[in-house]
Amino acid sequence: RRLGCGVVGLRGLRRLAMATLALSPMSPGGFDATLTPSQLGAETARANHSRNLSTLRFLVHWMNLVCGGYLGWTPVTVDTFYEDMSKGIVLCRIVERLVPGADFSKGLFLKPATKRSCINNLEKALGILWRQAVSSAHMCSAEEFYRAAEPSHPGVARAKFAVLRCVTELFVVLQMRQRQGRARLREVLHKMQEILDGFGQPLSPQTLAGDFPALRQDFASGSRVVALLLATGALQSEEDAPQMWDDDEAVDHAERLLENGRNLCETLRVLGCPVLLAPQDWRNPPAPSPDSLVFQLFVIWEFCADGRLDHGAGAVNGARVRRLNARKEEVLVHFAEFIDGNFENRQSAFAHISQNTFDRMSRSHFLTAMKYLGYDG
Repeated sequence: RRLGCGVVGLRGLRRLAMATLALSPMSPGGFDATLTPSQLGAETARANHSRNLSTLRFLVHWMNLVCGGYLGWTPVTVDTFYEDMSKGIVLCRIVERLVPGADFSKGLFLKPATKRSCINNLEKALGILWRQAVSSAHMCSAEEFYRAAEPSHPGVARAKFAVLRCVTELFVVLQMRQRQGRARLREVLHKMQEILDGFGQPLSPQTLAGDFPALRQDFASGSRVVALLLATGALQSEEDAPQMWDDDEAVDHAERLLENGRNLCETLRVLGCPVLLAPQDWRNPPAPSPDSLVFQLFVIWEFCADGRLDHGAGAVNGARVRRLNARKEEVLVHFAEFIDGNFENRQSAFAHISQNTFDRMSRSHFLTAMKYLGYDG
């Protein structure tokens, strides 16, 4: 009491001391128990910033992958994320792509220059999102989206956290729960197992049973991904494969796992497969984990299984052909040849082109999708 701590202050110090001791070198946090409270606070802040940055980087890659087919789409970056989200256009594009029937062709400010126009766009998207069984605890308001891009606002840090948590919720609900789904994971893993078993790198029984820590451990070194690329012909020969440490050699060596991650990411980029994880993320996937790793595996599996890139830079199994000023009959024949040459059947073609639209597509969405596929007719 002489020191001015009081009962509450002493209890607070006691809790802080217990928390400091709990974060031993053997704890998941990996902090040194000998750190002073100020050092512990700084270390915790750095760890939180690193985790948030990994999540932000993953979400940026995901948004560009999902929305990259829109004409005039400007890729979102880590540096422009909060500014882009504050205008509402990016959020509307995500909703259009992932929510069946969502259409913002009317009433949207394409070049919002005022707070009112930005809030209008954000509220249109949020109005649909609230009907998608999202968690209210993880959502944020249009005002918070806008505030996160105002560096001088006293609540900017809190707003940024709210926006990051909200976009994470959208990925989990719209992408993983409603579209990809963890239910599909077991099917994909068993197909991978059929291939990997022949390469002498089978998945563990725990992974096949749905144990996510085992899944992360199986793919931490990246060697199984390289085996998939070789088995499916994405890599023509072992000479084209990157140099990778084996699981036994890399499991307890962070530097070796990081080196494997760098080599794997570079190989995937060269092949044209979307890379959503950073090199260090393979052994420690960012939040939302394990969905971030699961989605990356889905993308790689589709790339390997289809022999083409569903969301890639443009061409799909063939050269681009420009048919300008052609007769209507010639255009239809060219369109039919393009569809038959790039898809197994008309049904799969429609499913791919329409993405998530189960009823009539708008003309602009159809033209955008076809141009993104490399169709120049």
